[in-house]
Formats: sequence, C-alpha cells, structure tokens
Amino acid sequence: MRVVHALVAKELAQAVYIVLKEGVEFNQQFKGTPLEAETGVVPRRASPSV
Repeated sequence: MRVVHALVAKELAQAVYIVLKEGVEFNQQFKGTPLEAETGVVPRRASPSV
C-alpha cells in the first residue's frame, strides 16, 4: 500500500508542479484523461472469513 501511495503522490506532485511553474490551466484533465468525481458507494474492506 505504501508503494501505491508514493506513486500517486509523485504523479500528483508532478501535475501541481507543471500547473504552477508553466501557468497551465487545470482543466479537469490529467495526462489527457478527463477527471470525474466518483459518485456512489465508498468501497469497504471485505470481512475476514469466519
């Protein structure tokens, strides 16, 4: 889980850096992929088998 967290943090940091340094507008896209807010149920951890 720590590796995934580190990778997501790195990608987010790169995006923020580019937006701030180059003055590029953040238009709800990341690397050409539109970002959408997820609506629905929050995933939960599975119960351990009994």
